[in-house]
Amino acid sequence: MQQINQQQKPKRNQSDYYLKNKERIRAQQKQYRLQNKEKCALLTKLWAKANPESIKKNRKNRLVKNPHQVRAEKAAYKRRLKNQMPVWVNKQEILPIYLKAQEQGLTVDHIIPLKGKTVSGLHVPWNLCLLSKAENSSKNNKFLGD
Repeated sequence: MQQINQQQKPKRNQSDYYLKNKERIRAQQKQYRLQNKEKCALLTKLWAKANPESIKKNRKNRLVKNPHQVRAEKAAYKRRLKNQMPVWVNKQEILPIYLKAQEQGLTVDHIIPLKGKTVSGLHVPWNLCLLSKAENSSKNNKFLGD
């Protein structure tokens, strides 16, 4: 049996390499993501679809670690809703849409997003539709148009 020499150099650890070159590696990764946005988005989408439990766990961890940030994002969304709802809209027309969604296990989506890149919609009954969670997630914040 071969005797192991205790004085042999251990193999170079990848984490040591990363720690020594952290900034350069991050810059390269950022550059790659910028140059390959569509490919990275597709890979992220595929990974998320294949790992729903990880997504759920990550969201829960984020809520536990950053409750203040999650609250701030929810408050900002509520402000956007309020700011995008004209004073002349009858709020009683909107409520049944949310109740129907809850009964059917669906989500309420804005056809024209409240905060779109090219166009922003209003929080009014005729800009709302019911979608499954999967459909709403895939639509994201896009205006699909006609």
